[in-house]
Amino acid sequence: GSTLYNQLSPLVFPMDKVELNNFAASAETESMVKTNVITLACSSLSNAQHSFRTNILDLLQMKSDEFEFPPNGACYHYRFGDAADAYITEHTFLSPETCRGYTIVFQESASSAGPLLAEQVWQRLTAEENDLGPVGVGSLEYNTLRVEGGWAGFGHEITGDGPKKLSKLEAAMKEKLAKRRTRSDSTDNQNESNSPPQEEKGSENADEVYYSKVNPLELHLQHLVDTEKGCYQGQEGVASLLKNKRGFPRQLYQVVFYDAENEFDDDFGGAFSLVNTINDEALRSFQQIQKEADPLANDTRQPRAGDKLYALGSSEKIQVGTISSVAQPNGTGDRTTIAMALVRRPGPILKAIKDMGLDPPRWWEADDLDDDEGDSDPRNIAKETDDSGIMMPPPLDALVNLEVVLEGTYTVGRLRSIPSRRMKNSKNTDVASLLDYEERGEIVDTRDD
Repeated sequence: GSTLYNQLSPLVFPMDKVELNNFAASAETESMVKTNVITLACSSLSNAQHSFRTNILDLLQMKSDEFEFPPNGACYHYRFGDAADAYITEHTFLSPETCRGYTIVFQESASSAGPLLAEQVWQRLTAEENDLGPVGVGSLEYNTLRVEGGWAGFGHEITGDGPKKLSKLEAAMKEKLAKRRTRSDSTDNQNESNSPPQEEKGSENADEVYYSKVNPLELHLQHLVDTEKGCYQGQEGVASLLKNKRGFPRQLYQVVFYDAENEFDDDFGGAFSLVNTINDEALRSFQQIQKEADPLANDTRQPRAGDKLYALGSSEKIQVGTISSVAQPNGTGDRTTIAMALVRRPGPILKAIKDMGLDPPRWWEADDLDDDEGDSDPRNIAKETDDSGIMMPPPLDALVNLEVVLEGTYTVGRLRSIPSRRMKNSKNTDVASLLDYEERGEIVDTRDD
């Protein structure tokens, strides 16, 4: 909380008359005030309101006619007794195409008798006997939902270029840990007869976070930028992109890696990892033979933040972009891994593809892929869905369904638009309004009618 406050506070222009409040407890006040944040997210706003009334309202000692949900863009403050404050806003810090709901910031006196109000709310929401209540999610699940929804994240898509800049203390600690790990590895290697396997290319940076310095317009955040107001931080950068006739230098896409198209090294290793746990002698012998065999190299792996993307078939001569975030593999139940990437403007990429004689992205084809179980895996490409014989118009992004490959691997993925830029299939859809909604600085609204 304090880090985010320190990042944003210098950017507030005095004439905006905006005041930021730091809810994070300092070292001096931590023993006196406890701050907790709970986000209630559901598939629709009406479901979130129903869950709030059912699970939380009575703990706040309020009746339905006394409580009013804040509208979008507002924050309501409620005071409970003399020791608790609650700030409620309609936001989940995730894409509205993913979920809708409310975030509650609790500030309570640490000296109050009994459990904190925030603890009571959390226990009520996540109790095992609450069959119809929500479930608690951790940071991995949150990041998966964020990437699935195409939501730019602070510390991922939103900050400075390159690997994380370490302080002198952090750099010294990292170097000390690396030397300790090297000594430990050398000791272990002396006790092994076989030479250690070579480290996978790029693994030395696997734990580092890739930071991408971008303009909010490149992240499709036009609805958050007021181009008609007076002076503000970053005004020159926004104006230069709006005046650029070639379009934005980069744009945010999703990249989908289908399990059916990639046999990851992790899957291969796992297939023979249970040799000593199965009592069937014949099966164990077969697995041992397979394990000792010398298979062809399988240069596929899961994508990582910072990986470069190239057009498939270009021999890594046509760079498409760079991955900025990766969700958990199969995180939402589908046999896919979803990533987000900042992709270069389409003009030079499409020209280079044409010059090399490669196939352009075929967004109009319904090229379904059958997985190992025979289930159809539909792609995110435009096609008719109501037997009307009318195909949907071209996508807003010109590189949808472009096949890409990770640098130095055979891992294949496909580009697709983030959810807020995809066409919505509806009988009452005004296609024209969808085509120019972003030009008007709006997003497709998934609110309940």
